[in-house]
Amino acid sequence: MGDTTSGILDLYNGKTPRPTQQKFLDDTHRFCCLAGNRGSMKTTAACWRTMFLAATIPRNLGLIGRWKQTDLYSTTIRNWVDCYPRDKYGGIWEFFGGDLHPEGIRVRNAASGSYDDGSIIFLATLQMMDKYRGGNFGFFFADQMEECHPSVWGDLVKILRR
Repeated sequence: MGDTTSGILDLYNGKTPRPTQQKFLDDTHRFCCLAGNRGSMKTTAACWRTMFLAATIPRNLGLIGRWKQTDLYSTTIRNWVDCYPRDKYGGIWEFFGGDLHPEGIRVRNAASGSYDDGSIIFLATLQMMDKYRGGNFGFFFADQMEECHPSVWGDLVKILRR
């Protein structure tokens, strides 16, 4: 995957991925999973992969989800902002749909530099997947999947492009 997207974006914000993170980032399977102990930087690697998919594939739809809304915003999205601080990456991405609990993230297309043909990442409470049924998503990132009911995996797979 490298450390930039089209030479425009420092994907890792000056950090070097650990070997297990790099293996996850380079994985080309339709589904890939990263597991590990607390503090092993799993969510950081998932944020990096999500940004890569959003910034390099025009008009890509994605989803970042977590079982509880409070955890989604207090940990997962806080990690996103740590990976891509607004003072450095403010021109690359922006929240939409509210400040306290935004609906999603818009990411500029790395090649064109435009939001118009950029990607959208929806922020989802996985307890309420009905909202996304029938979607045509290019990727999803389910943080702390072990918290979820097994049917959530089936719901996530159904929204993914074939």
